[in-house]
Amino acid sequence: MSIRSWRNAELLRIDEIIPAEDIEEPRLKYLLASLREKKVLHRPIIVEHRKMLVIDGHHRLRALEASGAKLVPVILADYRSDVRSVGRWMYIGSWSIDRETVLKRGLEELEHLVKRGGSRKIEAKVRNETMNIKADRLDAYISLKYSELLRRVMNELSKVPFDEGKCRSSEICLSFPELEIDDMYRIPYTSLLPPRSTLHETSLKEIEVPFKLNDLGGKF
Repeated sequence: MSIRSWRNAELLRIDEIIPAEDIEEPRLKYLLASLREKKVLHRPIIVEHRKMLVIDGHHRLRALEASGAKLVPVILADYRSDVRSVGRWMYIGSWSIDRETVLKRGLEELEHLVKRGGSRKIEAKVRNETMNIKADRLDAYISLKYSELLRRVMNELSKVPFDEGKCRSSEICLSFPELEIDDMYRIPYTSLLPPRSTLHETSLKEIEVPFKLNDLGGKF
């Protein structure tokens, strides 16, 4: 239930909002330090209006929660009309024998973890060789959390928005299936996705409505 509304944003209780992704600790620490210095949150969190699922702003939400905030500035969105696509990232970089070895072993590890199904694939290109695993879209991301080898090599690669041409021209390219809107509604009943799995395309990200952190409760 909305506590207070103004312009394009509302204040909701923090316990009403459901995260879809985990967070990266270094990114969270940086954001916490920035918020405590500036005392203002400029961009509200974008939340799906039916399931109250976070579309954009997981690190902001966790930072507010860590500071004891009771209220969160949000923009309520309709997936069907406000989001152009869920989008996806890819991991690219230069070749090395170690990266190739770890990537291949990581894919073998993931193949044993992931649920099969659907026509979408986890795809990896190493120079002129292509490897893929058909997998359930959502489980492809959830299983990644348990594949230490694959996460190790991904940490050494550059994470950029998916671009087929750039993928082809890179010596190493790893990509996961693009999630669909219906997949997002399944998340609260399965497990949180890894940090920054999705890349939602929506003009709502451009909206800025400054909120003084002291109005949200917590210790800033």
